[in-house]
Amino acid sequence: MGKETFASAQVLTELLAREGSSRASCAAYFTNCFRPLASRSSIGSFGTGRHVLRLPPALDELLVIDRPEPTAVRSGLVDALVQRGTAREQDAALRLAVEQRAVQVASAWYRERGWTVTEYGKPFDLLVENDHGSHTVEVKGSRSRIDKVTVTRNEVRNARTEAADLVVVDEITYYRDAHDRIVTDGGRLRRWAGWRPSDDELTPMTFECQLPEGPQQND
Repeated sequence: MGKETFASAQVLTELLAREGSSRASCAAYFTNCFRPLASRSSIGSFGTGRHVLRLPPALDELLVIDRPEPTAVRSGLVDALVQRGTAREQDAALRLAVEQRAVQVASAWYRERGWTVTEYGKPFDLLVENDHGSHTVEVKGSRSRIDKVTVTRNEVRNARTEAADLVVVDEITYYRDAHDRIVTDGGRLRRWAGWRPSDDELTPMTFECQLPEGPQQND
């Protein structure tokens, strides 16, 4: 998930605090508004930006979770584009809710199979352990059906240096309840065990540019 998730959480917490909510109620906002399911090499010289990873067709396991259709979905062009996978979610609160839902679905998947799950957030989302060992898990969530995800340099580095899984939970639905809180549901889970992204699977999206040395003239 990365820095943006935590920045979004901080902003929402501050907004709730301004409205008079306590820290306990702020925490409840993030924990109670999501329905539970059942309870290595360097990455090149293109800088510190994000990358798009094309998901390979071979899946380790597939789980489709039945869910009701959302009863109150916000309208608008951005919403429609996100649904088709052609735009990034612009609503910070909704983006955070989708990411939280993806982590929730992934955590439940591992726990149902006997793994002990610890949520970290960064530099990876989950650490899963059982009697045979442990590894990290990078989780990506989306409301659309996707075939590529955005990954950070640190996420790629972790996957190339540590044993890691990639879990993608897409087709997440949501609605807003009577108090305008976001309630997420559903999700299609796909898992790639032993994920190690290759250079061919990565597309640089941004670059870090070093400013040239020497005096600058402003005529």
